[in-house]
Amino acid sequence: MSDTYVLVHGAWHTGAEIEAVADGLRAAGHTVYCPTLAGNNPGDDRTNTGLDDAIASAVRYIEDRNLTQVRLVGHSYGGMVISGVADRIAARLKRLVYINAFVPLDGESLNDMVPPHYVAMFDAVAAANGNAVTLPFEIWREAFINDATWPRPRPPTTSSTRTRTAPSPTRSG
Repeated sequence: MSDTYVLVHGAWHTGAEIEAVADGLRAAGHTVYCPTLAGNNPGDDRTNTGLDDAIASAVRYIEDRNLTQVRLVGHSYGGMVISGVADRIAARLKRLVYINAFVPLDGESLNDMVPPHYVAMFDAVAAANGNAVTLPFEIWREAFINDATWPRPRPPTTSSTRTRTAPSPTRSG
């Protein structure tokens, strides 16, 4: 049986970074889409882009393709996005899948789920960079990929992941 998947990337990435996962699902006979969320495309204006925009872009992607019975998969920050998508177009979805993702309770924001010192750091970095957050390598390594080295870590996926990260918008609305 073939299923339809929409894979939603996390912060600092685009849909391209999850194509390897999509390829495996496609090889098993499934239909898979990997959209890039608003605010994460090269050249996107991040100054006024936030979670609502990311959710709206995922909803538009699904509706524009008239997708139904979607297995909507969110990785990391993508969990915030798929939760919002489910609130807006639940009838089009078959299942939500959270992979190493934030799973917010109703009304909860990302800032409610991270340590307070991260909130302060995100706010400071965003204020200095037009609402865009790119973490210093040491913070990124310690928070997300603990064994990464720079510039060429032993695991090739770590290197390719870090070199392809991009600033992510942080506006909460």
